[in-house]
Amino acid sequence: MRDTANLSPTGDSMGTASSRIVVADTPESVRQTMEHTVTFRLKHASGSSAETDFLFAAAELASIPGVTDFQIRRQVSSKNSHTFGISMKFDSDSEFQAYCSHALHNEFVKSRWIPEVEEFQEADFENI
Repeated sequence: MRDTANLSPTGDSMGTASSRIVVADTPESVRQTMEHTVTFRLKHASGSSAETDFLFAAAELASIPGVTDFQIRRQVSSKNSHTFGISMKFDSDSEFQAYCSHALHNEFVKSRWIPEVEEFQEADFENI
């Protein structure tokens, strides 16, 4: 384990509101894993067949080579207006880039995502 020492979100030297981040010593291949996430709200009514059809179509993205740990989840916090989240992991940036340019992904974005998603936020994470 490596201790990155006190990190202060305010950047001051006093360490107010500081926290400690401990990073496990892991093999290089594990550290390079990245997670692609998106939270979103659909234009469709909750519980509608259109909502269900969209989610089934989104689940097909799990079949793209390189995708691991694919999940679709319902967002339940009242602090966020998005209603769903999709996450998946990749063992390398090259696998993620291949996913982004894959024909199935591009067709899904064009035919389903753009016309059916009201609002979204994407975030991609690398292990530290």
